[in-house]
Amino acid sequence: MGLRIDRASFLTLTFGMAGLACNTGHSPTVAASVVDIPPQPPQPIDGGAPVAIARIDDPSSKPQAVIPPGEDDDDDDDDMGAPSAESGVTLTPLSNPNGCGWVNPKTLVRPTAACQDDQGTAGSCNVMKTCSGFAFPKQKCEAYRRLLKPKVAQKALDCLAKLTDKQTCDACNAYRCGDLALKLACPDTSADASCVQITTKCTSVSMTECRTYLAGLNVAGRAKMVSCLVAKSGCGFGIYSCSEGLF
Repeated sequence: MGLRIDRASFLTLTFGMAGLACNTGHSPTVAASVVDIPPQPPQPIDGGAPVAIARIDDPSSKPQAVIPPGEDDDDDDDDMGAPSAESGVTLTPLSNPNGCGWVNPKTLVRPTAACQDDQGTAGSCNVMKTCSGFAFPKQKCEAYRRLLKPKVAQKALDCLAKLTDKQTCDACNAYRCGDLALKLACPDTSADASCVQITTKCTSVSMTECRTYLAGLNVAGRAKMVSCLVAKSGCGFGIYSCSEGLF
């Protein structure tokens, strides 16, 4: 006699065994779709001005402030005048292509008769007004006393003493007082030997221009000018720049 199998019971048992087998294993892993978004460029704000974004993987980086075009973050105007140049720095206003403080010799009447600038002693730089936190004008004054002939140095000091507080804080005025004094110095043929050295090495400097600057310098000042202008770099900047660099 054959074994009787109930179809409904068979199906129930079969599905139950299949479910048990599936539940005893690990659940299948479904791979998630990952979209790699590349780094984005700075996004424009307020009419297209870019915003600087700091890299989060660089702890030393910091976002930089962005000033919209046409705006300035400092509109203060100090009546005393802010220092406008430091030692070794030459400012060149648009109205004066030769350099900050340069005096046009054509506007001056230089002595032609025999006169002496190397007598006496220049006064003290204490006659100058002070510029708080800006020592350069006083340092320039002391350099004039060291490297210019006494009477030429005194002309520079007299010019510096007449400056207002605001003018004293502008280094261009300190340069101008020295340039003016040199261009008003008495002619001195003893400068010719140094000028021959200069014009031989630096052909862009004329004898007339050289005599104008070296006549009012003492021995130490002339030696410094020769050293500056016979060098290729000094010659390239010109005699006025070398004169500025002396002081």
